[in-house]
Amino acid sequence: MFPVLHPGQKLIFAEYLEYIASALAGVASGKYKRLLINLPPRHMKSVLTSVLYPAWCLGRNPAAKFICISYSDDLSNLTRKVMRSPEYQLIFPNTHLDKLASDYIRTGQGGYRFATAVGSHITGFGADVIIIDDPIQPADAASENVKRNVRDWVANSVLTRFNNPNLGALILVMHRVAPDDLSGTMEASADLIIKLPLVADKDEGPMGHKGRIIYRRRQGEPLNPRILNLEAIEKLKVSMPPHVFASQYQQRPTVGGSGMLSIEKFHRYDPATPPLYSSCSCTRGT
Repeated sequence: MFPVLHPGQKLIFAEYLEYIASALAGVASGKYKRLLINLPPRHMKSVLTSVLYPAWCLGRNPAAKFICISYSDDLSNLTRKVMRSPEYQLIFPNTHLDKLASDYIRTGQGGYRFATAVGSHITGFGADVIIIDDPIQPADAASENVKRNVRDWVANSVLTRFNNPNLGALILVMHRVAPDDLSGTMEASADLIIKLPLVADKDEGPMGHKGRIIYRRRQGEPLNPRILNLEAIEKLKVSMPPHVFASQYQQRPTVGGSGMLSIEKFHRYDPATPPLYSSCSCTRGT
């Protein structure tokens, strides 16, 4: 579907794309109920998860129901573009759309992809799968109120929308912004965490699927060198504060913000020794 979304362009393939696709297929098969995906910006995490995955599932099961949560309205438009394409109809001839709203795509069999914004009221819709895409903006990484509000909203509103709580699946896809962002607080309950830095901090894999290796990476290798090689990554790294690169691109969020007031920049002194006595030359009444 890549040429459908980007006419005249070719997909620059990398092994991690198939690795993520296999994990998403695991959600569809019921293997995973909680999937976390941490990827750097501009590496197709939203296209794979929020656009192509719901379209693929609705092709296989036109009665499936999705709630997709993000800050972008374009993702819903992209899914609609895929599902209305001749290529899609050739692959899934039994899936037809009978409602095309800006935030609501519905099949003739009652399945749908309902799109809503982070923090909105979700009423009237239930889901088999809920996808949350980049729920915290980088500018809010240091805001305790924003992070707490997102966590509370997910717990009190989002997770109550499953048609069947025992079978419902949640997919969270985002680049990290803070140690206590939504991904960081959900790791303990995740069935699978895919955390891929722009440059591998250590050897990764091998990861297999159906008896074959689909992904491996050595320490120091870029995620997709044909998009960003090491030279381009170094230029990117020096163009931004270290904490931004570490969190959003390396998926290693740190405490301490920009580093402008990091503890390492404060000088240290020995405690002052108090004098044994003090003298004053002042006269009484002065």
